Amino acid sequence: MKAAKDLEIALSDDGCSDIDGYMLAEEMEAVKFLIPDTLNKPVDILRHIVTSIGSAEFPNFYIALRTLLTIPVTVASGERSFSKRKLIKT
Repeated sequence: MKAAKDLEIALSDDGCSDIDGYMLAEEMEAVKFLIPDTLNKPVDILRHIVTSIGSAEFPNFYIALRTLLTIPVTVASGERSFSKRKLIKT
């Protein structure tokens, strides 16, 4: 519940939020019984919701998954280790 409310706050702008934290927590409780145990990746869960259940049934969960899948992930440690190995001396 706390994580859902924190996400609501993070996705809000000028008092308007894309999701309702309380409803997101409720939808997550309901949707876990509708998702097969074989699906464990967020993209697979999103595909299942869109094709089988329908995104209108769980709008907050749908938005949260789409947001999760569109946030870029960077790995600065990989960039640092690459630059250490590739020292070019002129």
